[in-house]
This record gives sequence, C-alpha cells and structure tokens, in this order.
Amino acid sequence: MVIGGGPAGLMAARFAAKHGAQVILLERREVFGVKPCGEGVSSTCFETAEMKPEPDVVLRRIKGFEVYAPDETKKVRLVSDGEVQGYIIDKKLFLKRMAEAAEDAGAKVLVGCEAKLVRDEATCVVAEVEGRSGGFKVEAKVALGCEGYTSIVARSFFDRSGYELIPCVQYRMRNVELPHDDILMFYLGNEVAPGGYAWVFPRDDRVANVGIGVRWRGRAKDYLDSFVKRHGDMFGKAEIVEVGAAAVPVGG
Repeated sequence: MVIGGGPAGLMAARFAAKHGAQVILLERREVFGVKPCGEGVSSTCFETAEMKPEPDVVLRRIKGFEVYAPDETKKVRLVSDGEVQGYIIDKKLFLKRMAEAAEDAGAKVLVGCEAKLVRDEATCVVAEVEGRSGGFKVEAKVALGCEGYTSIVARSFFDRSGYELIPCVQYRMRNVELPHDDILMFYLGNEVAPGGYAWVFPRDDRVANVGIGVRWRGRAKDYLDSFVKRHGDMFGKAEIVEVGAAAVPVGG
C-alpha cells in the first residue's frame, strides 16, 4: 500500500508492481501535482523515472542557475555552454504520466481517496480510507507513507518531535520580462527571505514560477510581495495567474 501520489509514491508503486507485488496507491486529491512547485528537475530526472522527455511535458530546457547575494550586486553563475542541465516540466502532466506507467505495471491507483487512519495489526497494516463513494479499508503487508509533511504514516508510527515546517508561497505570473529563459535564479538574504530564499523559474512563453520560503519572522506572502515589487524590471507589467502555498519540512 502506497499512500500519496507524488513522484516518490508513484515511482514506488510502479517499481513494486513491476517486481511482482500487488500494489494499491491512495491519493487524496482528484488530480496529481496540486501542491505548488517550481517544476524544475535535474537532467537525470527522466532517466531515473524511466520516462522520455516528451515535448508536452518539457516546457523549458535549463542550462544553469544564478544565485544572488543579499544586495544583488554579486552573484554566483553556473551555466553550461550548451549542455542541458535540467528541465522545467508541466508537473501535473508529468505525474499523470507516472500514474499511467504505474497502472501499466499492474498497480491500482485510486484518486480522491484519503487514508484517515493507519494502524499496525498482528499480520498487516490497515488503513481506513474515505473515498468518493464512502469509507473502506485496505490491508497490506507493507505501507509506504509518501504524502509529504501531512503523512498519516509518519504521524502514526514515528516520533515527530523536532519536526520543523517552513511556509512557502508561489505565484505563477505571466507577462514576465526575464533576462534569460533558460536559467534559474535564486535570491538569498534575511531581508529577502529570512532563513530561506526566493526563486524565479522560467516556465513557458513569458510565464514564470516565482516563489519564496522563509524560516524566521514574518509572513512568506509579505516577503514574496516585497520581492516582486522590488523587481519591477521583471514583474512591472506581470500579473498573477495562480497562487499556491504549502509547508515544507526542514527538520525532524
């Protein structure tokens, strides 16, 4: 039993099914990839996932990155001469394809099904699940908790003391004037993002994922709004078309 339909859960479900296990995957949302994400992956991502970099999944080929110092007068730049270092992907479509691959391998993938309780019994792990048509139980010899920071498996079986979460907020913006469309940009500094960083990832035609994560003091959204306002050269004519927020574990 795999709980959570992100990249880890879908890959685990496919791998286990491919090697002969009977697998059921439970994803609480109706669609995959809802949680905000910069959508950047390494150049080895598709090879690891045993998938091809299909044109409808790959939105950008990335050659490198820039990391800006707090006052932005200095930066570290690491860019290849032409070799692809990573990709910007359509994550929802990527995960949909991963789910299809898991099903092709023999896994049963259920969306809109949330594990409300997980307990260990003498011979199996039992999950009480709330689905589209009501409640049901799943029994399995092994349960994998792949739901991220909300993990019911982690809460049920492991010590959560020292488990720290930080807030992250991301805007998808269009009509962005980017200096490069194949370079990721990161911004550091306690005035920019205390204990974290801001990012600008070029997506498709003048669209970018612009986000921030902060560890100390203040609201992440306020820091993101300030970041956008300070960079009028990129965002002066841009508009927000999508907003997402999530907590990210950084300890525990």
